[in-house]
Amino acid sequence: MSEPQFPYEKNDPVVRQQTDAGSGKHLRIAQAALRLFVSRGFHDTPTSLIAKEAGVANGTLFNYYRSKEELINSLYLDLKKSLVLASADGLEHLAEFPSRLERVWNNTLDWALEHPLEIAFIQQYSHSPFLAAHTQQNADEMASLYTGLLRDGIRDGFLLDLDPNLMYFSASQQLFGLLTFLQMQSDSGRNRKLRKQAFAMFLRSVTLESPVKSTAEKSGKTSIKKR
Repeated sequence: MSEPQFPYEKNDPVVRQQTDAGSGKHLRIAQAALRLFVSRGFHDTPTSLIAKEAGVANGTLFNYYRSKEELINSLYLDLKKSLVLASADGLEHLAEFPSRLERVWNNTLDWALEHPLEIAFIQQYSHSPFLAAHTQQNADEMASLYTGLLRDGIRDGFLLDLDPNLMYFSASQQLFGLLTFLQMQSDSGRNRKLRKQAFAMFLRSVTLESPVKSTAEKSGKTSIKKR
């Protein structure tokens, strides 16, 4: 799989490695396309509007992308790769499966909270008919970080023996739901508590015996069963 460029994010380490003189225009085009595709949709975003929003001539856009379809496919892969790289940050320093899984969960959520426009684009176009088959294939290959980690958990007897792709899809939906819920909150302290609760909920759904203690267990409280 070829390495896609990351033109949309100034602080991304891959972007900082770009040395071509036109990368500034490339960046502005990608940023404009991202904003417009999310706010207006694909059909209502002509290339002329993207170029105008980016402050470049319409013909300049086609120096980088042969068509609007190529632009949206390139942007989708760029964003997916940025998300996956962020999800994997720090994994090399962790050996235990529970810690690795929680790190990926938190890294993914952190990236989504810090990049609301980007995650909105990914959600909006993840199953779009505008994405080419090779784009979907490349995106699936990137997702092997997540499914591979889940397979490790199944192999080691930590997770239930379920389809890793099903668990990945389920976890993604839970994360997207949690993201929406957190964006509605104003108390950052409450957000931290909710994040821990959400991860514990996910673990309990895919493990026979969850290693995460409940809030009651942590506080020393026990439930009293009626006789």
